[in-house]
Amino acid sequence: MLFSSIIQIVHNQNILKNKAGAIMLDPHRQQEVVSLWFKYQPQRESDYSKEVIEGFSNINWIFKHSEGIS
Repeated sequence: MLFSSIIQIVHNQNILKNKAGAIMLDPHRQQEVVSLWFKYQPQRESDYSKEVIEGFSNINWIFKHSEGIS
């Protein structure tokens, strides 16, 4: 997630430099990172509720449950 944040900042620096406060990590990037993380760490799925795991398959769910401004 940290690397995705850095990519987002570099890619959108002109837009983001005029915003104050926490910036939401792009929901598509969140979805990709979580998908890859569970692919390589399947044993960690038991750390999260079924709702959360299923939620990351839906971009609108991610957007609704993420903090920061978009």
